[in-house]
Amino acid sequence: METKDIIRLALKNWALFVLSFFICGIIGLIYYKTATPWYDVTATVSLRHNEALSGGISIGGGSSSAASSASSMLGVLGMRTGSENIEDEALKMGSEGFLKNVVKTLGLHTDYTKVEWLGLSKTPLYDYSPIVLGGMNEIFTDTLTYRLKFKLDLKKDKSTIKVIARKKTIGEYTVAGFPATISTPYGPFTLSQSAFYDPRQLPMKLVITVDNNDVAAQNYQKKVETDFKKKTSDFITLDMTSPNVPWTKKIMNAVIDHYNQEWDADKALVADKTTVFIDQRLALVSEQLEAADSEIQQFKDKNSLTDIEGDVKYYFTVSGEMQAKLIEAKTQLEMADILLNFVKEPTNKYILIPFNMNTNDMSINNGIAHYNGTLMRRNELHNSNMQSGLTQGIDEQLEVQRKNLLQSINNMKDGVSISLSNLRKKESEINTKIGNIPTVEKKYIHLKREQEVQETVYIFLLEMREKMGVQNTSLLPKLKIIDAPYAKIKQASPSLKKIAILIFFFGMALPFAWLYVQGLRRKGGGWI
Repeated sequence: METKDIIRLALKNWALFVLSFFICGIIGLIYYKTATPWYDVTATVSLRHNEALSGGISIGGGSSSAASSASSMLGVLGMRTGSENIEDEALKMGSEGFLKNVVKTLGLHTDYTKVEWLGLSKTPLYDYSPIVLGGMNEIFTDTLTYRLKFKLDLKKDKSTIKVIARKKTIGEYTVAGFPATISTPYGPFTLSQSAFYDPRQLPMKLVITVDNNDVAAQNYQKKVETDFKKKTSDFITLDMTSPNVPWTKKIMNAVIDHYNQEWDADKALVADKTTVFIDQRLALVSEQLEAADSEIQQFKDKNSLTDIEGDVKYYFTVSGEMQAKLIEAKTQLEMADILLNFVKEPTNKYILIPFNMNTNDMSINNGIAHYNGTLMRRNELHNSNMQSGLTQGIDEQLEVQRKNLLQSINNMKDGVSISLSNLRKKESEINTKIGNIPTVEKKYIHLKREQEVQETVYIFLLEMREKMGVQNTSLLPKLKIIDAPYAKIKQASPSLKKIAILIFFFGMALPFAWLYVQGLRRKGGGWI
């Protein structure tokens, strides 16, 4: 049938098309006026990048060079190095494992619906249902394998409850009032009155659906959309469409709060582990420092020395620079041992490395930065139960980086040991030139130097523990709220544009369908 024939047919039956458009328009208008409006709710947050702690720490006791060496190693202390991957963070916030905790917090595994007009009208009650359902955590976590539906027929004298699983009734109960406990094959559930319960609204029919936490998390994973502006940006957007704006805002705020709580928990764990390690090293260094102090005192008492500092003033003036270099080299060796012991300790395998090395060889600092970045990414992906290509091979990559870091530290130790040996040779040459210094004074210089090394390490560890405590108490939330959850002015549905398209489609299609059917009924078929 050609186009002109279709136009001629439409003009011939214009009244039918007018009637069709009129009826479709009335139906569309009624739907638009009676349908529950849905709104887009959105929020924007920004990732805060944690700044390294100040390196300008005054470490007393010992030369400025040694203090600077120790101070420069006071780095991020458990904080992530470098910028976070914005794509990973957005995926984490929308992951099933992450949303499961939000489901548990808000009880999103349970939905409440008010049913009226023989089931034609269904009103979601969200967080203001007159009756609330409760059960043991194990039911929602492990026991419940299928969706349960509780149909409640609430009346003033008695109420009936029907429990349905897989479209089959598994139990019917009659209760005189609430709270009431009912037993099901999946475990006991308790139905209680909420603050919204009003006997004057009875009779009432409610439908309560219950899923396990995994299924509920997957359902909300489809509803809550997380995205980022661009990979070079720190902004993450959260979007959700819902007919209940306050409830949706509550969910979004819970997602943001849970992210910050999880971040705080990770930081607290790292701080605790690091503090334990620092305390252990402090105890050991304290013993070594006490031994050095005691040895110096015994040496003075044995040799009846009172003003040995004045006696060796000339020596300190001549060899001061050499001593500073020796102390710095020894301090670096001591610090390298601390770092090496921390990395080699099996219990610290998945703990961020809280140190940097003051060395011209940037391979160690870069190795620590890359190791910490990979480790934090690995921990977050594992904690979020994300099973994707992002997690493949990350443990092997982490182990390779750890072995390379250990090798770099050992190489640095070898280099410092060689430098220390050369410095001692030069010191020996200076001592030969100033052979008038008594043997007693030389021994004292050696003891004093050992004491300064231990003092430098001890004060460094004290400063590090203090900074860790300050950092752990003053840490700002990881997510900074740029735009708090808000509903867009224009409703998402029902959409006038979509309704108009449907009215036009059905207004045209129904008359043509009617004419086609009538034509088939005529002898020989065909159009009227």
